[in-house]
Amino acid sequence: EVVIENLKIKQELFAKLEKVLKKDCIVSTNTSGIPIKDISAKFSANMNAHFLGTHFFNPPRYMKLLEIFPGKDTKKEVVDYMNKFCEEVLGKGVVVCKDSPNFIGNRIGVFDISNIVHLMVEKDMKIEEIDAIFGKAMGRPGTAVFATMDLVGLDTGHHVMKNLYEAVPDDEMREWFLPAEFLTAMMEKKMLGNKTKQGFYKKTKDEKGKKLKLVIDYKTMEYKPAPKVQYESVSAANKVEGGAAAKMKVLFNGKDAAAEFVREFLCNNFIYAANRIPEICDRVMDIDNTMKWGYNQKLGPFEAWDAVGVREAVDVMKKLKKKVPKKIEEMLKAGCESFYTKKKDGSYYYDFAAKGYVKIDENPKIILLPSLKDQKKVVKENASASLVDIGDGVACLEFHTKMNAIDDGIVEMIKASCDIVEKDFKGLVVANHDERAFSAGANVFRVLMAIQKGEWDFVENTLTELQSTLMRMKYLSKPTVTAPAGMALGGGCEIAMHGARCQPCGETYMGLVEVGVGLIPAGGGCKEIALRLTEGIPAGAIEAGLN
Repeated sequence: EVVIENLKIKQELFAKLEKVLKKDCIVSTNTSGIPIKDISAKFSANMNAHFLGTHFFNPPRYMKLLEIFPGKDTKKEVVDYMNKFCEEVLGKGVVVCKDSPNFIGNRIGVFDISNIVHLMVEKDMKIEEIDAIFGKAMGRPGTAVFATMDLVGLDTGHHVMKNLYEAVPDDEMREWFLPAEFLTAMMEKKMLGNKTKQGFYKKTKDEKGKKLKLVIDYKTMEYKPAPKVQYESVSAANKVEGGAAAKMKVLFNGKDAAAEFVREFLCNNFIYAANRIPEICDRVMDIDNTMKWGYNQKLGPFEAWDAVGVREAVDVMKKLKKKVPKKIEEMLKAGCESFYTKKKDGSYYYDFAAKGYVKIDENPKIILLPSLKDQKKVVKENASASLVDIGDGVACLEFHTKMNAIDDGIVEMIKASCDIVEKDFKGLVVANHDERAFSAGANVFRVLMAIQKGEWDFVENTLTELQSTLMRMKYLSKPTVTAPAGMALGGGCEIAMHGARCQPCGETYMGLVEVGVGLIPAGGGCKEIALRLTEGIPAGAIEAGLN
């Protein structure tokens, strides 16, 4: 059921449905905030046993998160079935949460944005300054905070904030859920974001027709040209190698206004998330997965806390005169310095109820290459790619250049992997975990430079090497499966085409795009397209047609 968020309308619909449903039919609601105990208050015992919440984050095509929240009378087998179905058939990241206001995603997520807005006003900072901070350095999407709100719609955010305020009378941070005055003023002026062509940002043109990006001054409610904002701590964080955790730690320990803002923001988020257990869920990993899968954050609050240091963040909390949750003090006193840890037999998370580490159950149907690398399963590697033993006699070739672009190292590893698999394995998978790109292709600008310099031998040798390497993979005696996801462009597309089988992700953007800059695809792609176009045509038919 996905009707409007109105309890009366939902109850009326379910009353009609119950009359025609078979007894074992599973029924769910996509509510994002109405407690299902209220929705199901008048259900029969049988319908309650088969009823639960399934909150798909919008848009479902792109967002991985699915929150499942059973009622107190929902059968365990119904929850287990839906968990498995939604994960394996729909491909969702499932988080089971409790029937609490706004569940996990919109409870923690709304506090996240309320925290930012509250601190921005308190510290007299500007919209563009906040967005300059909350990008890559904080493990957030490129749209940061307010450009994301323009995308979602201010009316949606405003509505969720007000509803949450009414629903959580005992929440210690309840007052922060009241929308700031300038947000209400923007609502009244229909500055709702992209849907009304003006929100926190506005696109226009100057008198010469040149595009201009404007940003709102929330004090005057007037638009002004959006300046480029730079902070030393943000720039330093962006230059750090090692992923989101390393970047966030550098920013957290910075000395400027951006770092000061981030320290207080993160401390508020950490405390709020810790205080929501066990109210909204029992495990730190459920909150972390929700924020990663539902809000495109690289790190959930507890992973972020680990990144900057649990004890170090607690020291900052005390300096800021914030109340450190008792459970965190107990955790540190017990010698547990992080929320996640790795042992020889797997990964563990800190459980507040158990007051110790609990092993994270591994799904045998999910293969995580970083975990296998930790277990010393790397067969061969160089700076560009790794061959990993993933079990069952199968090896996986993973690229790890920037955007997984093809270079000499990748070509070398494809050749070496073919030799190793031919001898020691039953099959080869070519895949990686980068949701952005399976491979963005070869560096066409390097080819262009070689052509401009007249380095024809280099061009000839490069193309011959790539073609012969992919043909080696195509005719490997062991089965080869390519599994592209995200972008598979140019040479990346050609690699995908040269497997015995291709298993693409539903969100794969694939093509021989080099034709767009005047280059003929030269890694075997033209040949593979010709083969596919002629599949199923009887022998001699083409010749007969030509004659």
